[in-house]
Amino acid sequence: SCIILRNNGIAHFDLKNQNMMFKWTNQPEMESFLIDFGKEFMPASWSEFNNDFLRGFGPMTYIWAPEIWLHLSICGDDAVDLCHIVTQLKRVENVDSWFSTYVKDLRKRKIPGWKNFIDKAMVYQIINGIFYWLSSPDFDDYSGYHFVPILNSPIRFNSKIEQAFLDKPGLKDLFLKMLTINPNNRPTLEEVQNKLVNLGFSKTDWKFKPNDETIW
Repeated sequence: SCIILRNNGIAHFDLKNQNMMFKWTNQPEMESFLIDFGKEFMPASWSEFNNDFLRGFGPMTYIWAPEIWLHLSICGDDAVDLCHIVTQLKRVENVDSWFSTYVKDLRKRKIPGWKNFIDKAMVYQIINGIFYWLSSPDFDDYSGYHFVPILNSPIRFNSKIEQAFLDKPGLKDLFLKMLTINPNNRPTLEEVQNKLVNLGFSKTDWKFKPNDETIW
């Protein structure tokens, strides 16, 4: 789903567990689906990202990739908490070594640069929003600190996910790689997909029929 959106220049910045649904395809197998395509979370250009998305949500970390909320980290009266989190992040990650040029370089590439930007941002949010947010034993409250997994290092997931890591060696390394703060070192959506196939996960086919909703 994210690859299809990315290929069309559309971001989905509300990737979280509540926006995933599962449908029985061939019991006991299930197929996952991404839902909730709200425009306010789905900028489709640099212009929409800056003028609508960033201004619409203000200074907050949420479950977004760091390169998104770092745009909002200029200290002001309404950005004190965010600036505090950025300060904490800089203690564990050399943000200044890449952030100042990252978006600037991508903007020069226009549409291809935009697609690269949202690709890496969605890779991060797939893990943070679906597998870490609310479910990690380290996620104790809704403060901004707990929306940035690396600040709770070592990063821990819930017991069921940790068991899956034992059953699929290499999966945890992939998850942590997807949570890399520097997007230059983060895998692309295709690289994630290929790695999952190599780990033994099979690709699913698009089988959903809109008028067949009795088996959700």
